[in-house]
Amino acid sequence: MTHVYDEVKLDSPHACDDVKLDSPHACDDVNMDTPRACEEIHLNSSHAYDEVYLSVARTSLARMLDFAVYDMEYDITEFFDLFISSGVARRFETGDFHVLAGMSGIELAWLVLDESGIAYERKEPNFTANRSEEYWTGWALAYYQWETAFSFAEIISHVQIHEIQMLYYPYHEMDIRQFVDRMNELCEGRRQ
Repeated sequence: MTHVYDEVKLDSPHACDDVKLDSPHACDDVNMDTPRACEEIHLNSSHAYDEVYLSVARTSLARMLDFAVYDMEYDITEFFDLFISSGVARRFETGDFHVLAGMSGIELAWLVLDESGIAYERKEPNFTANRSEEYWTGWALAYYQWETAFSFAEIISHVQIHEIQMLYYPYHEMDIRQFVDRMNELCEGRRQ
């Protein structure tokens, strides 16, 4: 049986050996025998990654969906499924800094297609002054994923991406916490 520690000393190469992580998949693809293993995983049970990356992560996911739908002409559900199946969502939700903050939304969309093995033309993005429903969907969903630390796949298994997009009215004009409350209601209602 593993235990949760309030404080983890990171001065040992095996500091994480006896730590129970908050996500059932938190250790996937992490070599726990490396001295920097704790830097690769999320030990905080309250958020998916450090809040310092949240703003840029939200903008990146928002722009990725907007670009995929309007410039690359993908259906939002089809593209979000690629985002999950490509493994890019996993990297995003577990705090891979290269994906969270090191790429624009356009580069993130291209990475999804590259990792999915899909040939495509690298189109120039059309930047508009207005924010689309798809943009808001990515922006709000990135916040919800960060807040709950649920995987995107788990979220989408309860509330489909097009259903989240339909929450644009009235939630785009409300405080993001009201969107979080509504998503929690939807997810909880569908888990039963």
